[in-house]
Amino acid sequence: MIPTEWDHQDLATLSATPITYGVVKPGPHDDSDGVLFVRGGDFPNGKIDPSSLRTITRSVSNQYRRTQLRGGEILVSLVGYPGACAVVQPELSGANIARQAAIIRLKDSTATEFVAAYLRSPIGQAELLSNTLGSAQQVINLKDLRKVVVAIPPKGERDKIAEILSTWDRAIETVEALIANARHQKAALMQALLTGRTRLPGFEGEWTWTIFSDVFERVRDKNTVGDTNVLTISAQHGLISQTEYFNKVVASDDVRGYTLLRRGDFAYNKSYSDGYPFGAFKPLDRYDQGIVSSLYICFRLTGPEHDHDFMRHYFEAGLFNREVAAIAQEGARNHGLLNVSVVDFFDTSLHTPPPDEQRAIAAVINDAEAKERALTVQRDALSKEKAALMQQLLTGKRRVKVARGEGE
Repeated sequence: MIPTEWDHQDLATLSATPITYGVVKPGPHDDSDGVLFVRGGDFPNGKIDPSSLRTITRSVSNQYRRTQLRGGEILVSLVGYPGACAVVQPELSGANIARQAAIIRLKDSTATEFVAAYLRSPIGQAELLSNTLGSAQQVINLKDLRKVVVAIPPKGERDKIAEILSTWDRAIETVEALIANARHQKAALMQALLTGRTRLPGFEGEWTWTIFSDVFERVRDKNTVGDTNVLTISAQHGLISQTEYFNKVVASDDVRGYTLLRRGDFAYNKSYSDGYPFGAFKPLDRYDQGIVSSLYICFRLTGPEHDHDFMRHYFEAGLFNREVAAIAQEGARNHGLLNVSVVDFFDTSLHTPPPDEQRAIAAVINDAEAKERALTVQRDALSKEKAALMQQLLTGKRRVKVARGEGE
């Protein structure tokens, strides 16, 4: 139950100007005289990275002066990442926003951080997304956004809650920075060690080019055992069950023609995506077995002469992309799939060191991977604790102490 002394106001009432969206037709990108341009997908995690923004021409931006940013506004993504919410930092003054983002300027600017925190909370997100339109892609309607009601405590309590949540945000951001640094170091390590540019102490053996089919054999096993664990490839999670990833199975009802994978087997998805311009290679390490679409090319090591983790990192570092690029037939892409024949695929080459150096390299990268994973677990735990705290603070179930006269 929300405390009786808390005020309830909709966003339209709280806003000093009409809540609206930005530039409808951004026009061409302009490097010379461009204006930074914030789209609905530019702040999925609640932060706007100026270095990642596109620009639009100044003339186009001037046609939409009402949505030119001054700093301190709240932006809400209407589509793409519906409900994502960010407070505009001062250095973005003069930038503009896209049609996929709505702008909210509060009458009381001191309430900005609290209102933004409320909209990011499970309660606020439930309200923002309760009336989304569309089945394939959710869209928040401006009319519904204006009606979203925010429960606001007295100023002293409001500011104290915002301060507490900001402290948690800073802690999470610190860990996220450590994750980014660990990821960067791991990537640099992979490029140095997996190419042989940097050698580990004690290793001087020659690296050799080996035919792919001498290292891997094709997995042809069909799903004759009635396995129902349908897998999909995720950039973050690797081969993961569709029920776990999508919360449903999106495969066909008849999966007897699917390929049966066992732990340690690899699958190559010929579909290109962000971070994987020549498709993704992932091993099955989450389950003992599972099945994948016959569109995937599946393979396993022929023997112990090559290290499984070395090959896993080799593929993830994109070192096999050149081989795929050489055999992919341009102009024959179908629904986002590269046209790569199985015969050509197994006739490619791999550049690898002797087995003992493979194992040593894999151990170093595994250690870096474990450090990144530990930081990710720490970040996720902090985020979970913050979400639980938000639920209590923003509903008044947990009250904060405010000194007499503070915030009046």
